[in-house]
Amino acid sequence: MVYCTNCGNKLDGDICTKCGESARTSSGQETEGSTSTASTEPPISSYYLPAPPVYQQPYNSQPYYQSQQYPVNQQYYSQPYYQQQPQYYPQDAYQPYWPPAPVKPKTNVFTIILVMAVVGIVIITSLNSAINLLDLEGSDQVYYDYDYEILPNKYALVIGISNYAYFDDLSYCDNDARAWEHYLRVKGYDVRILVDSQATKNAIIEGIQWMESMETNESDCAFTFSGHGVYEFGSYICPYDSSLTSYNRDISNSELGDAFDNFDSEHIFIFFDSCYSGGMDAVIGQGRYVSQSSGIHEISYEHPPETNGLWTYYFLEWGLTDNEYEDMSICFDNAYDLALQTSIRLYEEANPEEEYYGSEAFYL
Repeated sequence: MVYCTNCGNKLDGDICTKCGESARTSSGQETEGSTSTASTEPPISSYYLPAPPVYQQPYNSQPYYQSQQYPVNQQYYSQPYYQQQPQYYPQDAYQPYWPPAPVKPKTNVFTIILVMAVVGIVIITSLNSAINLLDLEGSDQVYYDYDYEILPNKYALVIGISNYAYFDDLSYCDNDARAWEHYLRVKGYDVRILVDSQATKNAIIEGIQWMESMETNESDCAFTFSGHGVYEFGSYICPYDSSLTSYNRDISNSELGDAFDNFDSEHIFIFFDSCYSGGMDAVIGQGRYVSQSSGIHEISYEHPPETNGLWTYYFLEWGLTDNEYEDMSICFDNAYDLALQTSIRLYEEANPEEEYYGSEAFYL
């Protein structure tokens, strides 16, 4: 068999039908009219056939970086990496490894709100627990920047209960107690104060007994109470440990009267800011000034704008402190109308009461 020595095509005669050149015969002699040579063996290049096309487009049809078979192209440069779409390659094409696209974390708004709410509740609960703990320990902290001078023969028991063990809590009775403490200390009184959990029934009775053990017929004494009051065939004041099912832990009108029966002092100031306090009359006596925040069948109210009990604010803060009324009866007369009008405007009618049997003006 004879092949063209120029292109390796099989010869069918002396002239190559592919390249048009004359060929040399297998004997090495050139055929007549031909300048080419032919051989019985094909050239080496004929054994290496061209590789089948790998890519969908010719290699030189577009720049290398724009090739659709490679992920390095203008599309990938124009988008963030994590938004790039996967490329599909011919079966035999080289496919480089690309790491998985990073996943952006999603923010759960409801989870954040829930966590913030739980943290807020924990903080508020911790603050309330700290405040109650201070009350339980009976801190001797001075709540006003003032130097007090205790005078002889002046004794006071001041009570304010906002947080109850079993009753609904109040808001400003502890403020009432501290305001009375400050005012009486300025007047020279030796003050014992019971706030919230300190003001149990036994503690209140013991406080009255302490004052009785100290006072004489020349002493000035004071007793103030801010807290719950109830009425059941008579008026009661409610200590911290009052029960919801029994009146045994309350202090009745008659019990409080008995506690003050043995006092020698003829100058005793008694103040109630509690519901149904108009029935607390057993403590009335010669030389005693008694002020009650409401009638025997009336509710007493708190005054949120001033963070005090309503009657405490108008009698103590507005009357005694701001307007400096020294005579208790004059203070009562001026504070009464304001307190009554405010109770009618904001709540229901509450009529403060006053009991005093004495020939002279009553001063603290």
